[in-house]
Amino acid sequence: MDLPILAHKEAILALVRANPVVIITGEPGTGKTTQIPQYLLDCRDLPRTLGCRSVKIVVTQPRRVAAVAMARRVAYERKARLGHEVSPRQVGYAIRFEDRSSQRTQIKYVTDGVLIRECLQDPDLTSYTIVMLDEVHERTLDTDVLLALAKQAVHRRAENMRLIVTSATLNIDQFANYFDNCPVLQIATRAFNVEVLHCTSKADRRVENSVTAAIRIHLHEGPGDVLVFLTGSEECERACRLCLEKLNQLLDRGKPVPSMVIMPLYGAMPSEEQAKVFEPVPRDCRKVIFSTNIAETSLTIQGICFVIDCGYVKQKIYNPKTGLDALLVVPISRQQARQRAGRAGRTADGKCYRLYSDTFAEQQMEEAAKPEILRVNLSSTLLTLKAMGIHDVSGFEFMDPPDYESSVSVGVT
Repeated sequence: MDLPILAHKEAILALVRANPVVIITGEPGTGKTTQIPQYLLDCRDLPRTLGCRSVKIVVTQPRRVAAVAMARRVAYERKARLGHEVSPRQVGYAIRFEDRSSQRTQIKYVTDGVLIRECLQDPDLTSYTIVMLDEVHERTLDTDVLLALAKQAVHRRAENMRLIVTSATLNIDQFANYFDNCPVLQIATRAFNVEVLHCTSKADRRVENSVTAAIRIHLHEGPGDVLVFLTGSEECERACRLCLEKLNQLLDRGKPVPSMVIMPLYGAMPSEEQAKVFEPVPRDCRKVIFSTNIAETSLTIQGICFVIDCGYVKQKIYNPKTGLDALLVVPISRQQARQRAGRAGRTADGKCYRLYSDTFAEQQMEEAAKPEILRVNLSSTLLTLKAMGIHDVSGFEFMDPPDYESSVSVGVT
């Protein structure tokens, strides 16, 4: 089945040829992250438009597991070897402590933090002809810094650089105004349908109720793997243990239980452990993944047909009175809820079980999460900007300028 973005291929190429900045938004599963870089690389006249011999594309991801997974997917589609010097149309990635790229890399997936570190040495990003900032709706601190740095770079290199900003859900007017009313392309079609079901659950019972829902799906629903969203690594590990215990109890009572593979997924896991969630499971076996919001964007885990959303997330919040950061469990936004539901519709029709009511979503959830730049300590970020030669940090063009007095615990002026 062709991805929905294929119908927009020529429109995307035309916009990139004609405009320094382009915003592309579309539902999860439309193929933005994997297909747009390939369209750009295969466009024969784009190097001439940008005045270069060949285009070099960098694609950012908020999380390393997504950067690695997307690079591997694109390398597979192009029959390329990751990071290999002589591989045709070479694909690579760079994350913290791991670099699978070379000078010949033409499509490079990186985390936001990696590209910021490259900006320290090369503020104009002259190593790349096209910069694609993906999943910008997450508005992490690194994403907001990159948006501002990339905007400056494309202004200085408007003739031979292109900036593409992509996301599944974002405030289109705000982003378009920030980039001087640049063109916006909306891809409204999702590849597969997702049925959303609500049920009431107490917040302090989210682990137990998530496990119960996963087992109920395993016993009574058709084929398809399950992705469960929880708030932190401790909850994911506890859910894995509890799920195994409940399955053993069913077996001890003599009830037939089909085979299940139980896996956690969270940011602190080594890359090798994270990669296991993408491995296929034996036939007639269901995979259940208990994950933090690390699986909320970009990741395509083959076979996921069911999503269980607890409705909460851990969020870092800085308290200027104490000078300390705290990780608090708070309700997700409605945008995040749509993103989570979209995980069930990447490779087939699916279902999303929300462990909260419609009323909770309307009354307790914001439309979009508060940008991280407005709720964290900015000391290290301001020092990084100064290291780039940006000394007037209060005049730096952030999309949402922070309150420096309440977000900085050391004297940075």
